[in-house]
Parts: sequence; structure tokens; C-alpha cells
Amino acid sequence: MKRNHGGNIYSIERELGIPAGELADFSVNLNPLGTPGAVKNMIIENLNEIMLYPDPEYIECRESIAAYHSVPMEYITAGNGATELIFLYCRVTRPVKALIAAPAFSEYARALEAVGSEIVYFELKEENDFKADIDSLTSEIQNGYGLVVICNPNNPAGTLLNRDDILALSASAPDGCRILVDESFIEFAPQGPEALTVLDADMPRNIYVLRSLTKIFSMPGLRLGYGAGSDHELNRMLAEQKEPWSINVFASKSAAILLSDLNYLHETRRVISEEKFFLSDNLKNIPWLKIYSSSVNYMLLKIQNGMTSSELESELLKRKIMIRNASNFMFLDNTFIRIAVKDRRSNILLLEALKGVALEFCL
Repeated sequence: MKRNHGGNIYSIERELGIPAGELADFSVNLNPLGTPGAVKNMIIENLNEIMLYPDPEYIECRESIAAYHSVPMEYITAGNGATELIFLYCRVTRPVKALIAAPAFSEYARALEAVGSEIVYFELKEENDFKADIDSLTSEIQNGYGLVVICNPNNPAGTLLNRDDILALSASAPDGCRILVDESFIEFAPQGPEALTVLDADMPRNIYVLRSLTKIFSMPGLRLGYGAGSDHELNRMLAEQKEPWSINVFASKSAAILLSDLNYLHETRRVISEEKFFLSDNLKNIPWLKIYSSSVNYMLLKIQNGMTSSELESELLKRKIMIRNASNFMFLDNTFIRIAVKDRRSNILLLEALKGVALEFCL
């Protein structure tokens, strides 16, 4: 699978000469509200701490995360974004055979390949809007897997499994089968994460949950993520094998600020719900785009006019719009794209650019 992610504005600047600041970037699923001002102020006020090593155990950071979820601090491993923890988790658990519900984030496969795991993909069917059939998945996990990977909400489709489904999957898993649940985008769900997450004090020992603060708080240049699980031996091994000082001092300090800002989270969900409705309602007027229902801040679209996702990506770049060509996701072909839900001004720019493409090519 080709390695490719959204957000590579610097590559576009080098190759096409379009200044990064002039691009409307729909290829990354970041919060349109931007980084909270309190985090920016914290960095300015603590600049002198750039001369200090971070706490290698990240106690204050982990305490803040644990308090947010009402779990013991020992459940929490902090990381330089969720991606570091994907690789760390696979390096520690080293499953002989792993199942990935796909299409999904490509770094799961890369992390498993790095430790020599055999990878099998469980296809999320297009006819089911890429939502997992729990009965089929429950049946499949009986076939000798050491790890099952579920992205919930799914990336790129934005579909959600409910909490009870994942807990039932956990209960049906054979001995020795772990379940890795990536909840990196769950804070964007309109109902909030509380009714959806499996991250709590009573979580089963065979479940490990990943979270990202990078996406919901729009800080990919700072990066902070965490994992949570109730298996004390696994948590000990994760702590032992984690690289030291992988989280910078500002990212570490940001956890307490971010997770206490409930107004920001509530406003985020309001804005995303409003803008997603606006965007999807207008996209319905473009007959050559099929929209798949999404629960979060991005949407998967299918081009149905003979144009490829690569061609549409290129045409929109001419109009200074970046989208995510989704053709490198497992089970998706060169007719799929993913777009983020952004602010109203940006969303209008995207809609106008799509109309411009339609006019130019008589679509």
C-alpha cells in the first residue's frame, strides 16, 4: 500500500509553487476552530522551559488525561500523537496474525509489518456505507488472530460503531486476542464521546484505546495523543519500551488546559454539525458526487462521472483547494475522495471550486 497522508502543504508549495498560506486544505481532518488561545498563551508564557527536559514519566500530563476519563493514571500512556502509540503498541504486543477492519488509516498496517505480523483485512462493505457488520466481524475474529484493529469513528468513512457492539466483540474474542480501538476522532461526534467510548475505569483487559488531541484541538505541529488500557502488565511494558522524551514540554503542559476546556469541545460539535449539514446539503446538488453518511468532521465522497480522484485532486489544486485522494485506502479505488468539514468561508470556496470544475468539463 502506498504511504500517503493529507496535509502535505509543503510538498505542494515545492512542486506547484502555491504558497502554503494560500491553500484551503480539506485533506486533513482538523478542527476549524483552530488551536485554543490558552495553549498559545501557555507556550509564550513558558518559553524559558525550552531549556528543560520534559518529565520522562509525564505525570502531570497523564494525571490530567486520567482525570478527564475518571480512570487511574496507570491506565494512561502519553505519546507524540496517536501514531507513536500505534507503533509502540504493535512493538510490545507483536501479534503473529492481525485483522484490520478496512478501509482504515494506513499506519496500522505499517506498524504491524514492522514487527512481522501476518495482516488480514476485514472489508467494510460499500453497500453498508462502510460500517462494520458486527455479526460477521465476531465470526471472523474466531480465526486465530492475536490482534483486531478497529478505527472508531472509521477513517476515511466517518462511520461509528456503538459502545455495546465493541464490548460484545471484546467478550466474544478468544483468549489471547487483543482489540485495539482507535478513537482519534470520537470527540467530534455530535452526541459527544461519553455514550460511545469504551475508555472507562471498567474497560475489559483485552481492549486498548487510542486517542488524539492533535485533531480535536487542531495542533498537528505540537502533537499529543494517548493510549488507555486496564491491563497492568501491558501498561508496564509500554512504559518500559517507549522512547524517552518523545513529547515536548509544551505539548505535555497543554493536556491540562485542553481537557478542561469543555466549552471549546461543545462549540466544536455545534460548528461541525452546522457546517457538515451546510456542506452535505450543497454537495447533494452536484449529481456526479455520491456522499456517504458520516458521524464526524469529514466525509467520504465517490466521483461518478468518469473522472478519477487523481484528476479531481489536480483540478482542485489549480484552484488552491486540497482534498484527500482516498484511492490508497484498502478497498477504495480511484474514484474516492475525502474532504474535511471546515469553516463556512472555506466550505463555500470548495463548493465554488467544484462547480468550476463541473463547468469547465461540462459535467
